[in-house]
Amino acid sequence: MTNPLTVACSRCGATITAGLRHCPQCGSDVSGEQGRLATEMIRTGGESPEAAQLDALRSETLGVYDVMGELGRGGMATVYLAHEIALDRKVAIKVMSPALLGGEQMVERFKREARTAGALSHPNIIPIYAVRESPRVLYFVMKYIEGRSLDSIIKETGPLSLPMARAILHQVGSALGYAHAHGVVHRDMKPANIMVDTEGWAIVTDFGIAKAGQAAGLTMTGTAIGTPYYMSPEQCAAKKELTGASDQYSLGIVAYEMLTGRVPFTADSPLAIMYAHSHEAPPPITQALPTCPPDVAGALARMLAKDPAERFPDVESAVAALGAAPLTRDDPAMARLRALARDGAAAARAKTAMTPVSPVPGALKSRAAPQATVPAPVSSAPAAAAPRRTAMVAMVAALVVAAVGGTWWMVRRPVEEPVHSPPPAAPRVDTVIEKVHDTIAVAPPPAPAPAPASASPVSPPAAPPAAPPSAPRPRPAAAVPVAAPTAAPKPKPEPPPPAAPPRDPAHDEVASVIADYAAALESRNLAHVRAVYPGLTPTQAQELGDFLARAKDLHATLRMTEFSHTGDRADATMDATYEYFDLKAGHEDRRTVTIHAAFSEASGNWRIISMQ
Repeated sequence: MTNPLTVACSRCGATITAGLRHCPQCGSDVSGEQGRLATEMIRTGGESPEAAQLDALRSETLGVYDVMGELGRGGMATVYLAHEIALDRKVAIKVMSPALLGGEQMVERFKREARTAGALSHPNIIPIYAVRESPRVLYFVMKYIEGRSLDSIIKETGPLSLPMARAILHQVGSALGYAHAHGVVHRDMKPANIMVDTEGWAIVTDFGIAKAGQAAGLTMTGTAIGTPYYMSPEQCAAKKELTGASDQYSLGIVAYEMLTGRVPFTADSPLAIMYAHSHEAPPPITQALPTCPPDVAGALARMLAKDPAERFPDVESAVAALGAAPLTRDDPAMARLRALARDGAAAARAKTAMTPVSPVPGALKSRAAPQATVPAPVSSAPAAAAPRRTAMVAMVAALVVAAVGGTWWMVRRPVEEPVHSPPPAAPRVDTVIEKVHDTIAVAPPPAPAPAPASASPVSPPAAPPAAPPSAPRPRPAAAVPVAAPTAAPKPKPEPPPPAAPPRDPAHDEVASVIADYAAALESRNLAHVRAVYPGLTPTQAQELGDFLARAKDLHATLRMTEFSHTGDRADATMDATYEYFDLKAGHEDRRTVTIHAAFSEASGNWRIISMQ
């Protein structure tokens, strides 16, 4: 039977006891306020909040940041990978959940994270570059850490070696010591908030619930905030003032987990875990790791003391007692950290590439394909020649009828005047048919012009004027031998046009790339443009971003006028026409430019490498 006082976390599925604000497993905010706001958001819109958030972010950052895809999602925010156009660098953009924008306290907490971390300058603390807010989206921009979180490394590899753990503890301890010296207590120190980059450096992130000495009014006494598995006893007791000793305790839990692969306290509910932190002694690390050096076990036990006064005087002294020290670059433990971080970075790139992007590729690509107007090979397929043959057959039938009618009229009409010279000879039916047949055989398939004059319908000769009614009917004249009409000379067939040179396959492949580029422009998304044109320079990106920001309903037509191909290199000249509504000027506009582009081939795929 399901316990009505427990629910499941919507992010990780962990069991949550009623009354908690955060999931004990992943730390997601599960407060009733967030749930109410999320329900209202879903009720009022048909589009998913995630899609609306991404669309709003791209709209707000157009021309400044090129949003490439999602890196991760938590209970309070989503982090996206982006490219900062002006400085040509990757950045991470943390966007507050749309469901929380209506909560004043949550908005202020989100802003405080940016302000707190932005005020700290340390190589092991994530830098904050900018904070932006609009009615639709609230976000801040921070350094992009190419690597992975410490918790994902532990989940994948299990316990870390003592040198690897000591290297991470040295760097994290240095960051926390610096923050404490500047009056900032992190209050949420856990493996998920420690990033390891591809150079083996540990970076402390997520100051969302950090407490600065001068900050007040955002939390209430009696409310426990943090992740239960890593909370200090004083944090579990919801004491109003926390010191650096609280972060020291949490870092001790992180060290315990790095060396054993598990946390010291586990229970069926967050309340039970918090009770254990406050009243139960942690199991000695030597039970889970018999090879642990005694000095490390003793230092760890002191870091996990219930009374803050019994811990080390500062976090730097604690990590020094654990034997934490930096590693040289060629140390095997450091190389292992770099390898693990690179594996995580590759997985993050694959995930980012799968992020849905604006409605472009399918619809716009199919629409844009014919717009890259490139000369197409001449086709001689029967389907193309069928209409011309039908018209020619109809003309033959008309010629035959005209010829037969003319011949019959010449033979049967009475002779009413002396014949001084033979009448014009009507062409024979078989001659007409033969001439028309020759016309069909000689005419090139693509010629849609009218039939030649030699095959035009033959008109019968005009009849002589009739005799006046009063004149006596003349007697028929004696028959005059008439020579049989001779066939007209058969026209000499014209030589067929010279065969077109064989088509360069690269021509059509480059034309397809040009069509993709036109579709990317119409999407008004620099990420799509960069996918087709990876060589886009920062200056070009800036100019193109400014143009796309003002070009609504953009329709791009690119026509290739020149093409050359040598090896894996191709060059093309294009006439580009852009039709759009200029948002800045407030009217329809049309621009025509000439583009010279260079293309390169790699693994059978052509890509744009430069444009002028």
